[in-house]
Amino acid sequence: EYAMILGYDPATFVETNDKWIERLHPDDRERVSKTYRAYIEGKLPTYQVEFRQRTKSGDWKWILSLGKILEYSVEGKPLRMLGTHTDITERKQAEEKISNSETLLKQTQRLSHVGGWEYDVESRSMLWSDEVYNIHGVSKDYDPSNPDWHINFFTPENREKINKAFMQALEYGEPYDLVLQSIKADGTLIWVRTSGQAERKEGKITRVFGNIMDITERMQAEEQMLAANEEIRMLLKDAEQSRLALLSVVEDQKEAQRQIQKLNAELEQRVQERTARLETVNKELEAFSYSVSHDLRSPLQHITGFAELLNKRAYQSLDEKSRHYIKIIKDSTGRMGALIDDLLSFSRMGRADMMRKNVNLDNIVKAVLDDLKTETKERNIEWKINPLPEVTGDPAMLKLVYVNLISNAVKFTKECEKAVIEIGSTFRNKGEIFFYVKDNGAGFDMKYVDKLFGLFQRLHRSEDFDGTGLGLANVRRIIYRHGGKTWAEGEVDKGATIYFSLPGEQGSGIGDRGSGIGGQGTGDQDVGILREE
Repeated sequence: EYAMILGYDPATFVETNDKWIERLHPDDRERVSKTYRAYIEGKLPTYQVEFRQRTKSGDWKWILSLGKILEYSVEGKPLRMLGTHTDITERKQAEEKISNSETLLKQTQRLSHVGGWEYDVESRSMLWSDEVYNIHGVSKDYDPSNPDWHINFFTPENREKINKAFMQALEYGEPYDLVLQSIKADGTLIWVRTSGQAERKEGKITRVFGNIMDITERMQAEEQMLAANEEIRMLLKDAEQSRLALLSVVEDQKEAQRQIQKLNAELEQRVQERTARLETVNKELEAFSYSVSHDLRSPLQHITGFAELLNKRAYQSLDEKSRHYIKIIKDSTGRMGALIDDLLSFSRMGRADMMRKNVNLDNIVKAVLDDLKTETKERNIEWKINPLPEVTGDPAMLKLVYVNLISNAVKFTKECEKAVIEIGSTFRNKGEIFFYVKDNGAGFDMKYVDKLFGLFQRLHRSEDFDGTGLGLANVRRIIYRHGGKTWAEGEVDKGATIYFSLPGEQGSGIGDRGSGIGGQGTGDQDVGILREE
């Protein structure tokens, strides 16, 4: 059975300890060894460990190993051990997808400042999502089951409103949606929008759930916008068309805010259901992507268009402050549009099926460089392109890896009088292939290397280098799905080298490990300029 799990013919499969260790994933060897030693030393009652084994086709299978020593020598050394190996690959992939879904949902909550809560009637217990703790300014040690939680965090004039609304939902099932002033734990006043509704089972209310959103920035922006609108109205009282255009901009912005609030409410409900089934989680993420692309991008385009129209028609009549407000609108919608596009790309990359085939990386690099000719034609760049091996993987995904890495190298060398960008590979570790893209640009401080491949992480100011902080996160996700790893090395003002590995012999199949992002590579491996430890 174990032979068939790994893709071998049971009639010819011969297992030895050396062969078993050779098939064991490098990242699992130390952990498996420690577990075994702890068991034979009597520190563990049973031998139980999870690890990855390479199959005959080059893929990785997750195995659950259970065992027990049945016979010892006179000296007390183990002589015979009996156990089982179980294929748990599907379970591990499901766990990985759920973990990634939770991470994406938490990131979405953090970016949109919206948290979810749930009150269980029978147990009288309250559950908060992470963002609720952040909104109220309390640590995770705070007990949300405190019966006065919905009172203490609101200003005195609002406590009766929230208490009455919550009790009406709890006793009669009446939903509520309120905008109130709240008090953080440190005394800071903020604006929140909070809503709740009841759930019934067999006619009886069993729980009340809802969300709370920090809308302080929105309220402040609306106040500033109202002041700006009044000033502009006075300046443009004789220009009816300009006034209508401005009102359209304001109305579309409010509509965008309403769509965001609606989206946040939907996302918070998904948080309550995300552990039910993996298939449900994936469908919710697809719905999220659809909502973002259709409900959020369109209002942004309206805001940008009307802001540009206002700028053209009323430019001479506006003072510098009003022109500055219009520029803020245009710049903000541009950044938000780019962030939405990159976030959608990141989400889709984790769900897309891999189309594995033989891939000529030389052709991919050539295509990427051709696409960048317009951007680089005025630049002094020395390209060092070394031959790359043919591998098996998803061509579109691997092209996106090189698009991100080469584009980054071009971007971060823009201040160099002469940029030098090198692309290459080498074979290491029994056929594992290491690839790299190296430049002599801005570089980075190695103490921040763990943040380099994270979501929305940037090591440079947006004023110096544009971007959304999702490019390298996409690279890590793609390489992880191919069974490889990513890491980097750099030095401030002396350049950076980004590495990734693909397992297997040249031209062999590369397995899909799911849509996880993987561990934090720190550049310990030796490739060219890196030291080997």
